[in-house]
Amino acid sequence: MLFLKLFNLHGTQINKTNPPVMNMLPSPLKKTLYFFVFSFISISALAQGSSEQQLFKKFTILYTNDLHSHLEPHIVPWVSDTRAIGGFANIATLVKDEKKNNPNTIYLDAGDYFTGPYISYITEGRAVIDVMNKMKIDAAGVGNHEFDHGWENVVKQFKRADFPILNGNIFLENTSSLLWDKPYMIIKTNGVKVGLIGLHGKFAFYDTISEEMIQGVEARDEEVYLKQYLKELEGQVDIIVLLAHQGIPGRQSSTGNVDVSRNLQKDIELAQNVPGIDIIITGHAHQGTPEPLLSGQTLIVSTDALGIQLGKLDITYDQEADKIVSYSNKLQVVFDDEIEDDKKTKAVIDKWKIKSSKIAAEKVSFASENLTRSYGEESLLGNMVADAILHSFPDNDFAVVNSGGLRQDIPAGNITVGDIISAFPFPNTVVKAELTGV
Repeated sequence: MLFLKLFNLHGTQINKTNPPVMNMLPSPLKKTLYFFVFSFISISALAQGSSEQQLFKKFTILYTNDLHSHLEPHIVPWVSDTRAIGGFANIATLVKDEKKNNPNTIYLDAGDYFTGPYISYITEGRAVIDVMNKMKIDAAGVGNHEFDHGWENVVKQFKRADFPILNGNIFLENTSSLLWDKPYMIIKTNGVKVGLIGLHGKFAFYDTISEEMIQGVEARDEEVYLKQYLKELEGQVDIIVLLAHQGIPGRQSSTGNVDVSRNLQKDIELAQNVPGIDIIITGHAHQGTPEPLLSGQTLIVSTDALGIQLGKLDITYDQEADKIVSYSNKLQVVFDDEIEDDKKTKAVIDKWKIKSSKIAAEKVSFASENLTRSYGEESLLGNMVADAILHSFPDNDFAVVNSGGLRQDIPAGNITVGDIISAFPFPNTVVKAELTGV
């Protein structure tokens, strides 16, 4: 009877005004019983906390997008004029450190890792894949710039990847065969089964890729295939993460629209039109999300691109309710002077830098000042390229150049082949038009 009375005190305060039974007991026995009761209460509380921990699962998603082959740190004027930023070896260090400290971490990329500095162009993306093989990537999507050397080269280079590459809506033309036959995968972290799907926006595919590079393949409606893959994954996974590459093209200078929701409107609409996506990691707009956008129940995140930032999304998932109950997001600026290079990644970068230097290091000219580019106003680099076009077609009255085709500033001093390729890496063609003036 004494034990039952004490047991009923669980979670309540002992009544000190009327303890007749306890007062009748010798002091040593009272101490023993109190110790027993409070030990039982503590164990019960711990068991309850352990049960809650089993229901609430935490994991972390590290993410990047639009790395654009910036293998090495570089100056990004709108972030800092003096401190180099980015670099695949720095990102690799951050990823590996996070995975070491928190094994419930996955690292994902939303595409456009080709095209930027000259190494990608000279090697047709091979060097980029070799470097990415050292970065502990759990899965990557596909971007439009992976097609800058033709769709056949996409398959050739992707076969070299040690990490999964996902896309489920780019097909060989007039067939049912995917160009890269891996639309989705399932990865498990901290007991949570995460379904990863890769898709490329149809509009973005045709809007930004040179027609001659994609003759023989076609992009199909991403909404149709997203619904299909969601159905195929139903019952197999707890969380759905979409690696998307869609929307408006990114701006490559400090001048331009920074309306986050406008720039990621296509992702917002996709989440509205196709329920069931928990997280979208998106690329193409080069638009960072300090706070995730929320479209219905879907979280949308992205970075500012070019290796400027590493995104970190911490998730708490309630297994019983089958939903994300809390999250936090951080965009870490990758300052080179704060991070030690990952040695394995840096070694591969250096190897390809030496190989490509035979072409890239050749001097072709000299600039007395920095040749900078801009989206929203006249720029020195834009004027130089337009003047070069007009020089090649002297019978024309004027020339214009697409500012999106200018990918890197040219610093003052000797200009090399590598500088020219990095600034203007696309196989663009000149189109002549006659205007009536009416």
